[in-house]
Amino acid sequence: MENKMGLDLNGVEKADKLSENARDQANVTTDGLTDKIGDTQNNRTQINMGLTSGIKWNEDGYIDWENSNIATVSITGAHEKGHELGLRHTDKETTKNPRSLLKITPKGTQISPAQRTQITDSIEQQQKKEDK
Repeated sequence: MENKMGLDLNGVEKADKLSENARDQANVTTDGLTDKIGDTQNNRTQINMGLTSGIKWNEDGYIDWENSNIATVSITGAHEKGHELGLRHTDKETTKNPRSLLKITPKGTQISPAQRTQITDSIEQQQKKEDK
């Protein structure tokens, strides 16, 4: 996982199809990105440390690494890892649970039993492909 003060859209699935305006918008509004949703074996996740929603800055322009900031970045990281594991914002399990980790806003913290099964199945299937 990369922690940056900005995002690199090179290699992000379908980013090459975005207009320049949409790419700029993603760079200034997105907390994190995963290159390819559902690739459990080879992937890159980025967290935009400068934009993560809820981060508190001190009067000198530094991020204050107090407990609430650490928790905020951790939730963003877990959300992006959920994408690596195949979970999406629009999945039924995400949309029906207002506390789902894969919600965009407000960010949740829950993964359902069905999502855990989906993650396990995805990892097992991809590991079998790697072993061949």
